[in-house]
Amino acid sequence: MNSIAAHSETQKAPRRYPVAFASAFAPDGRRRRWGIAYRCPHCHRHHFGLSWTPQVGGIRRSGCGRRIWVVISRRYPADALQPHTVNTQANEVNR
Repeated sequence: MNSIAAHSETQKAPRRYPVAFASAFAPDGRRRRWGIAYRCPHCHRHHFGLSWTPQVGGIRRSGCGRRIWVVISRRYPADALQPHTVNTQANEVNR
């Protein structure tokens, strides 16, 4: 038997998972875990995931149950999610 043929028969190709580009949200307030939001490449719907560590990328199971490769494209810090304050002085001048 040819050694090349024997080697190719026992070796499998690595499994490739579809990529989902996600936005990561830092813990803030009562939320103690990292949150990620992404669009699933299988069902084309949006899913939300949680993680205890900031390293939320990699292979994981999506909300629809299929495996995906999550790549973090944007990371939002906790202070970016605070509501904007309204400038009351500008509102008083316009009245």
